[in-house]
Amino acid sequence: MKRYIERFSRFLSSRQYSSGYRKAVLRGVKRFEEFLERTNKPTDPGLWKEELLKEYYQSILKYRFRRRDNREHRLGNGALQERLSSVKIFTEWLNENEEIYSNPFQHYSVGHRRVSSIGFEITEAHVKALLAAPNRDCPIGMRAYCVMSLLYGTGIRRMELVMLDVHDIDLGDHTLTVRCGKNAKGRLVPLGNNLIAILHNYLTTTRRSFLKGSGKIHDALFLNTEGVRLSHDMVGNIVNRFAALAGGSRITPHMLRHAFALHMLRRGCDIRYIQEILGHEKLATTTIYTRIYDKDLTEKILAHHPADRWKCVD
Repeated sequence: MKRYIERFSRFLSSRQYSSGYRKAVLRGVKRFEEFLERTNKPTDPGLWKEELLKEYYQSILKYRFRRRDNREHRLGNGALQERLSSVKIFTEWLNENEEIYSNPFQHYSVGHRRVSSIGFEITEAHVKALLAAPNRDCPIGMRAYCVMSLLYGTGIRRMELVMLDVHDIDLGDHTLTVRCGKNAKGRLVPLGNNLIAILHNYLTTTRRSFLKGSGKIHDALFLNTEGVRLSHDMVGNIVNRFAALAGGSRITPHMLRHAFALHMLRRGCDIRYIQEILGHEKLATTTIYTRIYDKDLTEKILAHHPADRWKCVD
């Protein structure tokens, strides 16, 4: 786990977070690591389940400390939230970097309430509703539509989208160049006709409105209202906001990446092409989608095959 924490620390340092925020998050993650070691729990993130965070929450609820008055005190709600959120931020980062397939703590919140989520079962209908939510007649809405269309239409990671520049889009060749992929590996990603039309509209009209009045010239493909590169967090906020407007459950940019792969597989795309588009170094990473697909097929057979309804004869 220590190597993950070291990489996570470097990630936080590379972002424009305050030093106080970085220290608080890392402090929370290291306290979780101490809990795992103290209770002999697995330190491999791939083995973590939601129940583990519940146990951790119970342990910090029982935690007592003494102040100058020499009396025992419990952690306040703010401290409890900070410790839990630090761990969830860490596992979200692991998920974003595909060190784990899914965030095991994504649904957990204090009070054991669950946040409903469509998780990896995002259907094409859900995506259509999401993309229909923004008002494309205004720049903010059109930018959101383009961001979400690109995430779902190419399966690129959130950070890869944030780091795209205008010259990375080749409308003539129908390609997108990812220059800052995982492990610093670049790749070409094909663009469909629908995405080409969306990007052309965004580049020729919408993007210019974010440059007006800013006094800045920026190569970034996606800009904020100040005319500078859209942030990692802002992309997440865009997807969340319009998922809520669409009337669905919480959706993250990484969920759209999973939906891209699974929907392509269901429509007959060769998994080796999906591997290349997603930028997976190993085919084994991509085959997780075949296991979900195989489960779908099993459920359909059990539900629809006539022989499954026949009475067994000895």
